[in-house]
Amino acid sequence: MIAPLKRWARAGLLAVLVVLAGSACAPPVDSPAGAPTTPTGHHGTQDASPEGGAATAPAGDAASVDAAEEDAADEDAADEDVERALREATVRVRATGCGRLGTGSGFMLDRSMLVTNRHVVDDATQVQLNTWDGVSLQGAFVAVAFYSDLALAALDDELATTIPLAPHDPRPGEPVIVAGYPGGGVQDASPGTVLDYIDARDVDFPDNVGKLMRLDATVRPGSSGGPVADHNGEVVGVVYASNGRYGFAIPVSTLRSLADRVRSGDAAGIGPPRGC
Repeated sequence: MIAPLKRWARAGLLAVLVVLAGSACAPPVDSPAGAPTTPTGHHGTQDASPEGGAATAPAGDAASVDAAEEDAADEDAADEDVERALREATVRVRATGCGRLGTGSGFMLDRSMLVTNRHVVDDATQVQLNTWDGVSLQGAFVAVAFYSDLALAALDDELATTIPLAPHDPRPGEPVIVAGYPGGGVQDASPGTVLDYIDARDVDFPDNVGKLMRLDATVRPGSSGGPVADHNGEVVGVVYASNGRYGFAIPVSTLRSLADRVRSGDAAGIGPPRGC
């Protein structure tokens, strides 16, 4: 399982509350860089007990610790739910045709609509999908976006698990999870952060896909077309490429534009894969 998105922030908070309650504990290992490990000017002051002066922790501070622990447990459960839904909706894509085999990743926009990268399925005549639990599905193409590196495919069968699209692109600094099948093998999910936005031409990518998100999440070959999700479990981007140091993703605003055009019947700039 990947590390929960918010756990690093909670660790510092819990450490502060425990010190306030008079507990003797080690400073949190994962405190944010540069943050003090104990509150400045407070060193676990204790109340004197009426019986013999024995020191006790203030009841209010102990209650705060309990509440913080409950909140942490709730957030951990929410993070696990997000990761589980992301994994269940992410599929392995195997595209064949024109004497080649392309492998990549994708996810379900709705029960019968697959999202992936154009470069994963272009030139393909057949596409096979494998789910996280070993189910195989066959797909038939609906459209390919020539102005970006996105492709949509309609499936012959339905897949129950889908992922909603976020209403807008994420801001730099927001945490994300990237899912896919690196190397066409076992599914993987990696946490990361949106660093900034760049133009694809600025990093010499062969396809002019326009605006890209730059991520510090692990992205490897075979993950192309996989979802990038936020802490709410909504898709904020589609994995596009990696330069070995950073991952790059097409923002959800571009995907929304393609999906809206396909659903409205606007075929401008959209068509089947180019074939052999």
